[in-house]
Amino acid sequence: MSDYKIIKIHTGNINPDNTTIERLSFLYPKEDISFELTNNELVINLRQLDFLDFRNNIQTLAKNSHGETSRLLDAIFNNIEKIKSYGLRKNVKQNGGNYENKTRL
Repeated sequence: MSDYKIIKIHTGNINPDNTTIERLSFLYPKEDISFELTNNELVINLRQLDFLDFRNNIQTLAKNSHGETSRLLDAIFNNIEKIKSYGLRKNVKQNGGNYENKTRL
């Protein structure tokens, strides 16, 4: 996975079987972005992404979520939005790069 940007987010009390993260995962090919939710951490492997589509999907899921799940979706969006300025552009799939980043919620 050397072509992937790895983002780690501390998840607190989020259930590893969280269906909202699973739904988000199913919206994109695993080759572009994948999510692995463990007991205390969400690992995102990002290669490329249509940022506008991603933003719309995150906003829709966040409207239907509450508490910890909503905060986690916000953290996912904010972390990927930061990367956007490095190479993820509007309406264009861009490569995420070879970086490592660790962020706490």
